[in-house]
Amino acid sequence: LGLAYCGLARVYLPLLQPRQSISWATQAMELGERLHNPGVIANACASLGSAFALVGDVGKGLEFLEQGWQIASENQLAFLADMNRSLGIRLAGPWLKDPRAGLAWAAKQPDYQTKMSLLDLPLYLATVHTLLGEIDQTRRDLEQFSTRLEKLGQSKLARFSVDLGFILLRCGDWDAAKRELEEGLREANRSHNSSAAAAAAAQLGVLYLESGKHTTAEGQLLYALDLYRKGGDLLHQISLLPCLCELCIATGNVAKAQDYLSEAQSIVRRHQGWGALEGDVLLAEGMVRAAQDREEEAESAFRQAVSVDQRYSLLWDEAKVYYAWALATIEHSVPGARRAS
Repeated sequence: LGLAYCGLARVYLPLLQPRQSISWATQAMELGERLHNPGVIANACASLGSAFALVGDVGKGLEFLEQGWQIASENQLAFLADMNRSLGIRLAGPWLKDPRAGLAWAAKQPDYQTKMSLLDLPLYLATVHTLLGEIDQTRRDLEQFSTRLEKLGQSKLARFSVDLGFILLRCGDWDAAKRELEEGLREANRSHNSSAAAAAAAQLGVLYLESGKHTTAEGQLLYALDLYRKGGDLLHQISLLPCLCELCIATGNVAKAQDYLSEAQSIVRRHQGWGALEGDVLLAEGMVRAAQDREEEAESAFRQAVSVDQRYSLLWDEAKVYYAWALATIEHSVPGARRAS
C-alpha cells in the first residue's frame, strides 16, 4: 500500500499538481515509518522533496531529499539513493540556479550507477556547468549523456529536451535549441506531462524574447505561466515572471511589467531559500524602475542583482545584468536611444 501511495505521489508531479503529490507522499511516509520500511520512506522523500520546493518551501524540500538519500544509502537501496541524489542536483542546480550546491549533491557517494544516475546525472551536471559558463565541461557532460542514452536504449523524454534546449540556448545554438524545445513540447503534450510542457514553453518564450519576436514570446510565456499558476508551482513562477517583466519593458507596457514584478516580489517575500532566483527578480526590478525613471532605485536593484549573481558564480547572468543596466543608463542619458538601438 505504501508503494502505491508513492506511485500516486509521483504521478501528480508531471501533472503539475504538487499539493496532491504531497498528500499522497505524506500518507506513504506515515505508513513507511509505522512499518519501519526504509524503501517506502525513501520513495516518499523523493516526491516530498520536489513537491514542497514547487509550492515554495524549498528548505523543507531539500531536507526531504537529504533524508531520502541518507536512508536509501544506509540500506543499500541503490535506485532510490540515486533518485534522491539526482533530484537534489536538479533542485539545487538548475531550478534554484545554485551550481555549487548542485555539484555538492553530485559528489555524494556512493554512486550506485543505476539508470537514474547514469542518465540524469550527466544531463543535470551539463546544466550546472552551463550555469557556471564552463562550456567545455558542458560538452563533455552532453557527450557522456548521449553515449549512455544510446547504450541503454532509452528514448529521449520530454524533460530531457527541456534541459538540452536550455543548454543549447545558453551556448548560442538557437536553431538547435528551438528544434529541441519544440520536440519536447510536442512530446510533453502527447504524454500529458504538464510540467515538461510548461518548462519547454517557458524556454521557447525566452528564446523568442531574446530574438525580438515579442508576440510569439508572449504566447509561450503566458501559456507556461497559466500552467504554473493553476498547479500552484511558485518556484517556476519566480523563474518566469522576470521574463514577462522584460517582455513588457521591451514592448513599452511598463504598468503590466510592474504587475508582474509585484507578483514575483510577493512570492519572494512569503518564502525563503530561492537561491539565485532572487537575482532574476532584482534584475527585473532594476529594469522596471529604470523604465519608471526611478534612477536611484534602479541602480540599487541592478547592484543587488550583480551581487547575487557573483555570489552564485553565474557569469552569464551577471553579464545580462550589466547589459540591461547599460541600456537603462543610455536611455536615461539620451531618451529614445535604447529604442533606436
